[in-house]
Amino acid sequence: MIKQINYFLNKDKFLYLIIFLFSIYSILISNYQAIHVYDGFHWGFVSSSAQDFLNNKIPYKESFIHYGILTTIIHSIFYSITNSVISIFFFTSILYVLSIIFVTLIIKKFTNNNYCYLFIYLIFFFQPFTVYPWHTYLVYFFLSLGLYIYFNKTLFSYFFFGLVIQLIYLISDSSKFFTYIIFLITILFIILENKKNYLKYLSLFVLGYSV
Repeated sequence: MIKQINYFLNKDKFLYLIIFLFSIYSILISNYQAIHVYDGFHWGFVSSSAQDFLNNKIPYKESFIHYGILTTIIHSIFYSITNSVISIFFFTSILYVLSIIFVTLIIKKFTNNNYCYLFIYLIFFFQPFTVYPWHTYLVYFFLSLGLYIYFNKTLFSYFFFGLVIQLIYLISDSSKFFTYIIFLITILFIILENKKNYLKYLSLFVLGYSV
């Protein structure tokens, strides 16, 4: 019995099935509670900023930007689909699921399926669905996507990860110090990993960050 369980757990197809089922569960629960549990205060900040942007109000002058300008832009795109905060929540839940998938694939790349199951298990009990349509889910998405592409170690990977760090700052003004730390640590890793050709990779990373 134990051998049969281990056999299935080690199969990639079984892992992908678990990820798929968890993703469906997370999206459904996220949007169910979005419809039936409404937080007018926090959700109001999100929807009002999106509405103001769509109404061509000047950010930071005629409109209050609570998190970051890119958060408002992304939320305004989501909001315009149904003219409701529910659509912001729906697409935020999808981005959250994609973030979990990217992190799971990163874990799989460096370890094995067992650690992937452990990660999904922890997520299932601690944060299985989106609670608010907050900017933190956007940060999580771009950071996980950036890391997933970065570990492919292509020329584009370094450029894209630099761009992602800059996007995170635009998503959340409060992450400014955090992005500086990631920027400096990444430079150190690039130099250590590419001692002979680090200038080529470093220049692409800085270029992406400077765009």
